[in-house]
Amino acid sequence: MSRFADARYGLITFGIFILLIVSLLTPFSLLTIWFLPLPFFLHGARWGGRSLIFPVTVSGLFILFLFPHALVLSLYGFSVVTGSVMGLLYRRENVSGTDVVLGGVIAAWVSMLLIVIVTASFTDLFSELAANWDKQWQLMEQKVKSLGTVEKLPNPQNMGKVLPGMLLLTLLPFPILNFVLGRRFLKRSGLPRKEMIPFYTWRLPRSFFYFYFVSLAGLLVTSSEASGSFDLLFSNAVALLYVLFMIQGWSFISYILHTRGKSKKWMILVVVISLMIPPATVVLHLLGVLDTGTQIRQRIKGRG
Repeated sequence: MSRFADARYGLITFGIFILLIVSLLTPFSLLTIWFLPLPFFLHGARWGGRSLIFPVTVSGLFILFLFPHALVLSLYGFSVVTGSVMGLLYRRENVSGTDVVLGGVIAAWVSMLLIVIVTASFTDLFSELAANWDKQWQLMEQKVKSLGTVEKLPNPQNMGKVLPGMLLLTLLPFPILNFVLGRRFLKRSGLPRKEMIPFYTWRLPRSFFYFYFVSLAGLLVTSSEASGSFDLLFSNAVALLYVLFMIQGWSFISYILHTRGKSKKWMILVVVISLMIPPATVVLHLLGVLDTGTQIRQRIKGRG
């Protein structure tokens, strides 16, 4: 590709990304924030790593001079790393769609971890967030008391312990949504369509089963001894695994529906109902634990 074409496509990528950043100031932000890595994903998949240098540099300089806020810079870094890794993986012929998404998940987690470390070291952003958290919690407590509720809200410090784990979970939709939308554009550009494995075949490694119970035991021990860093570690491990086992529970139900020849619409109904009825998430989580730690799928397959 000529330098002129490289610059032209680079400017298009830069323009789309800046439009997505600006859209965060509008009501469309609830939608557009999920697709911030998309321009770099598409550019990397179509033109390769060298071609990414120009739009990444121009976007970084533009944001540095016009939006020099820690939060915007963090979104920029996260989008560049996640989108670029996914694009370069998609470009490889022997890489499946599942590998592209998993690579995006790892890139998102690593980039966010580095951003948190750098931001905490050089800015007061997290101090401001902590102050706002306490303020909002106090307002919530006042509203609950005004409604005449006797029960107290959970300790905000205990809730704050699992925030890092919940933050990692909120990053999961980014690679999935960008992959699903991005491959439509890439297919039109002549690249082969990559597929993810069917959801009903998805299973966590059995090691997660054992690690979950080790984390639960560690949480009980460290909570009683009030050992801060270990308590934080096990709290987030349990929170992360709980949600992963919930997703595994959905996969198990999807497998049962598949073996029975049921329509995918049944799975949509299961997800909606389980999200609307909180106790259902506990059942889902237990099904996920059972599916991960046992050979229950083989037994169902044998009976079928």
